[in-house]
Amino acid sequence: MRIPVMAVVVAVGLAATAGLSAAGAGNLQENDLRFLREAGGGGLAEVALGKLAVDQGHNPEVRAFGQRMMDDHGKGNEQLLALAQGKKVEVPSELPADAKQTGERLAALSGAAFDREFMKIMVSDHEKVVAAFEGEANSGGDSDVQQFAAQTLPMLRDHLTQARRIQTALTGVSSQ
Repeated sequence: MRIPVMAVVVAVGLAATAGLSAAGAGNLQENDLRFLREAGGGGLAEVALGKLAVDQGHNPEVRAFGQRMMDDHGKGNEQLLALAQGKKVEVPSELPADAKQTGERLAALSGAAFDREFMKIMVSDHEKVVAAFEGEANSGGDSDVQQFAAQTLPMLRDHLTQARRIQTALTGVSSQ
């Protein structure tokens, strides 16, 4: 399963990186490697899109959500990087191409149109990311990666709940 732009590694207050083993990437299953790499790229994307929302958002709740994405994903990126380094796995250091395209598309919008499209993207991506993190938490092959996913899930679910609430307030239509 591909983790989309929102793949985030949100981990405010996570202790998932404590006591990580130093097992090399050769000891990880392909699905764990893919999860780490895609979550790393997604985390970078969330920080970038969050900054765009802070800078261009019209609605105060959209700007505040953007700031939360920057803060939470910035911290989560640090924890993911520590986990990946402990596993000797390289994670992306540049924004994924799909995130660049999404950012360009959003940057062309302004006002309420920006707010609605940003929140639509956040809801859709969070739905996919929650499913991906649940899958890793439930059936990941590496206990450290599995633990990281499990400990990150509450924050991701909270992001999804908040994104849905803001989207509904902006559009009057629930995404559920």
